[in-house]
Amino acid sequence: MSTTSLRESPVSAVLSGLIIGFMQIIFATSLASLIFTGGLGSFLPRAIGIAIVATAVASGTVALLSARGVQGRIQSAPNALFVAVAGGVLAAGGNPETVLVSIVVTTLLTSAVILIMTALNLGALVRFLPYPVVAGFLAGTGWLLITGAISTMLDAPSDANILMLLASPDQFILWIPGVLVAVALLIVPRFINHPLSLPITLGLIIAIFFIGLRVAGITLDEAAGIGLLLGDLGEIRWRLLSTDLLAQTNWQAILAQSGTIATVIAISVVHLLLNASGLESVLEEDVDLNKELRVSGLLNFIATLTGGFIGYQSLSLSALSTKLAGRTRLIGIIAAVVSIIALLIGGELLFFFPRPLLGGLLLFLGLELIEDWVISAWKRFALPEYAVILIILVTIATTDFLTGVGVGLVLMVIIFVVSYSQLSPVRSQLDATMIRSSVERPRRFRDTLDKLGKRVLIMEMQGFLFFGTAHSLYERIRGAYDDEPPRYLILDFSRVNGLDSSAAFSFSKVKRLADQFKTEVVFTAANENHLAFLQYSGFDPEKAHRFPDLDHG
Repeated sequence: MSTTSLRESPVSAVLSGLIIGFMQIIFATSLASLIFTGGLGSFLPRAIGIAIVATAVASGTVALLSARGVQGRIQSAPNALFVAVAGGVLAAGGNPETVLVSIVVTTLLTSAVILIMTALNLGALVRFLPYPVVAGFLAGTGWLLITGAISTMLDAPSDANILMLLASPDQFILWIPGVLVAVALLIVPRFINHPLSLPITLGLIIAIFFIGLRVAGITLDEAAGIGLLLGDLGEIRWRLLSTDLLAQTNWQAILAQSGTIATVIAISVVHLLLNASGLESVLEEDVDLNKELRVSGLLNFIATLTGGFIGYQSLSLSALSTKLAGRTRLIGIIAAVVSIIALLIGGELLFFFPRPLLGGLLLFLGLELIEDWVISAWKRFALPEYAVILIILVTIATTDFLTGVGVGLVLMVIIFVVSYSQLSPVRSQLDATMIRSSVERPRRFRDTLDKLGKRVLIMEMQGFLFFGTAHSLYERIRGAYDDEPPRYLILDFSRVNGLDSSAAFSFSKVKRLADQFKTEVVFTAANENHLAFLQYSGFDPEKAHRFPDLDHG
């Protein structure tokens, strides 16, 4: 049997589904532990149940409806931001029940936005987003995952004095193993370039952890008491939304987090579109972005009914499954079944989960984002754009995501304006001796044009004329008057995409200059929009000299 046939066999698909399903459970438990820590710890069993069900929904829906070979899961990028949502809800007077409902509401709104984008065929919208702002989003998410990982390992609330806890010797045993886990997950795949390197590393870490406990003479109950295991979480509970839960919800506290929730939705859409675009390289074929959006919108709607957590197509898991067993839908179906089995087994299985593994995995995901979008990014971005990424990251780390996003967008607008302003609004500056129309004229007329051609100033303008370029256009025309004021000024709009009110104001100064020196102004190739702005600047379109193109002018 050939290697390709073996790789695409049903046995390989089942084994790959088991591996990915196991990884999915770890991811789901890690994300739930990230959000429901400290004062929310009593709701962790229910949150884990919701996360596992959402994982099954994402795996199964994507496996059945997306392009063959694509895998889905609940994603770290948007779900990590629920830490900020949860903190804001509690600060606004909300309770743990309100935090659960805020996750449901955000998942529902994310589904609605994605489905609306699908209906409007906006799948290619990602191509219009400022890439440095996207990079800043993801770098900020990495920072949030890192701080959340530390809180998870220490089992401390997100607002605790983390630095003091890290420096406490009795806490070393809780966070140093997690750091070693993250380092191993970062380093091993770099030296072992194999699709199974990550799952094998996870398996070895678990084995080494329990061997270490045995060698140290620490029993499982003692490890749970210390905080090295998740311990007895009670029954892993999952149930549909109830009227009792909704009755305990503080809707004002959720409304107060509208900005952060909007940021979660935006990052979900951006990350989804980036992943969907990246699937083309993994599958080595074109991907229908609107179809992938539709699938994601549907699965998040189903996830809303099961309790929330945002999921969509996973680029990394799709690449892993394709390398392990080719492009088959069976992998995702098996992974979904594994999640359901884990839910049924419940707390008995999660009792043995090493807390350093959960925290280390979150730390690994955060460090990976920081490495991709901060450390390695300086090679891919120009210096001003890279500075925007760093500023967004620092702003998110010191304030919140919404502020970081706003600062990033403002800075990118400034960079665009400055960069575009460097482009000359004048394509060429000519006189009538340098350019002629296509009309054949008698010799005496050509001699007259040669004699008087220097008195005809022709400005071929280009691009979008706005406040960044309008003044330089006026200065260019004004400079042409220094030698000998022209008798005619021809302004050619054939390559002008548009203009704003600042450009119109500059043209009003051109009109005053022309009136002062008795210059006749001629417009060529000016459309109705151009003429409307020119009218604001004082030119009368009905009385102006207008021609359809420069040749006629």
